Amino acid sequence: MAKEKLDIGQQEQYEIFELLAEISLMYLDADNKDKPFRAFFINKLGQRTKEPSDLTKEELEFLSLILNNIPEPSLKARMADILWLVQEPKNYKYVQIAIDSYTYYTLDNKIVSFLFQDLNTYYERAIYLCQQINDNNRLDKILSNLTDVFKNENDSGLILILAELIDKTKNKDVLQKIAMPKLYQEAIQLKNENNFHLSIKILEFLNSKYKQFHDRENEIKSLFNIAEYHEYDGDFRYKNNNCSAYYIYEKALQTYNKIPKKNRNDYGVDNKIHNLHAKLKESNQIVLANMCTINIGPFDITNSVQGFVQHISNKTDPIETLKCFTGLSIDYQDLVQNAVKVSDQFFFSNLFTKDYRSDDGHIIAKISPDDPKNKLNEKIQENYRLIIYTNISLINEGLNQLHKEDKFSKEIFENICHKSPIVPKNREKIMANALWSGFQKDL
Repeated sequence: MAKEKLDIGQQEQYEIFELLAEISLMYLDADNKDKPFRAFFINKLGQRTKEPSDLTKEELEFLSLILNNIPEPSLKARMADILWLVQEPKNYKYVQIAIDSYTYYTLDNKIVSFLFQDLNTYYERAIYLCQQINDNNRLDKILSNLTDVFKNENDSGLILILAELIDKTKNKDVLQKIAMPKLYQEAIQLKNENNFHLSIKILEFLNSKYKQFHDRENEIKSLFNIAEYHEYDGDFRYKNNNCSAYYIYEKALQTYNKIPKKNRNDYGVDNKIHNLHAKLKESNQIVLANMCTINIGPFDITNSVQGFVQHISNKTDPIETLKCFTGLSIDYQDLVQNAVKVSDQFFFSNLFTKDYRSDDGHIIAKISPDDPKNKLNEKIQENYRLIIYTNISLINEGLNQLHKEDKFSKEIFENICHKSPIVPKNREKIMANALWSGFQKDL
């Protein structure tokens, strides 16, 4: 609308709609009590879209003038909330308008389904504002509306959202007597429908509440259910040849291990853990079967090979020949710089955990995206391996040339090992045997 007004030369109307557009663009984070609105976008230079603190006194006065004429509840709530946050002195009229506008739509109103993702945030913000100004009447009204919808709602995802909002009102009775029993039954039903993800989310919420209310028996029971449902989810995925079965089994194992030892006999946890190890081993094979080889094609290193062979040929001193043969120059700082460069180029690969697996499929190492030092070391090692792989042909052709010259003996390698500061004492002969075997290509 701002663009339309600008195109026809209506400057004042353009500025009005531009201001409303900037307000609409602000990101609402209901979890941030002190700064709920923040810039939607910030670039590398620090330039960003507007925040409430950027609004001028004249812009705030204009918003207060037009507030009552705004028909759209979501925009009206945002304007009133910003006026409550920024304008001085505080005017309780704005916070009341914000609360009423945020809760204008009920969470079961299918007509406004396009707003559904925002409604959860709106209600959370409204609940906090009620608590901030001690408006118990409005808070009780919100709780009553949420409870009525919760009792009659059949959508599992919405039931969980409603329960979380009821929890934020801090009404323990409604949460314990109405919300939590229905949620537990919903989790069981979802499990029976193989909807393990949502079922586990519900159980995790319940587990946190049981812990908060010091209900130890149900806390342990729900923790066991979470572990068991992860295992059922793994079984379901394993039957469907899904690679993620391994990771789901891992979550199950981690959760079983959280159950205190004194409670494990009640649920047969040790037997569950024993069986899970076997399932993990079997699911590894699915991961291996679904891996594919990436072929980057051959490299033409003919000139490099010829140059290397010429470099080591026809030396009179065997030791001098070996020095040339082993003179593969690898600069550590170059490795580091290349690793940093690759890391910057392939940014998205840094956001995920990388697994390394043995030949039987089980994980032998994990590189976490939260550990930048390990991520860099991993890329340095990767570059080093690549250098070695690309020089294998040089090494092989070089050995062939040295064999042709026939001027090396095991004694030469023994002499090197005796003089080497890194070969342990009394291990010179066995090390020399190993080097000689490698030199003879007896690997």
